[in-house]
Amino acid sequence: MATKKPTTKKSTKSSKDRFGSREGTDSAKINAALTTKPQSIEDLAKATGLNTSRIRNHMKWLLDRDHISKTDNGYKAKSKPKTSK
Repeated sequence: MATKKPTTKKSTKSSKDRFGSREGTDSAKINAALTTKPQSIEDLAKATGLNTSRIRNHMKWLLDRDHISKTDNGYKAKSKPKTSK
C-alpha cells in the first residue's frame, strides 16, 4: 500500500490594495476606479467593465467598512482610507 506524503501549506502572501482587496481581483478593479469625486454605479461599471450588480455589492462592502461615502451624486473614496488588519 502506498503512503501519502503530508501536504504542505503554501505560504505565499498576496499583495493588497489600499482597501484590503487582493490585487488582480474584481474588487481591486473597482477600488482602483474609485476617486474622491462622486461616481455613479454606472460610471464605475463602465470604467471597470463589470456589471452593475457586482459594483453595487462591493459598494455595500466598502460602506460597511467606512472606506467610502455615499453622496447624492454617487460614491466617493475618502481621502485617507482606514487600513484593515
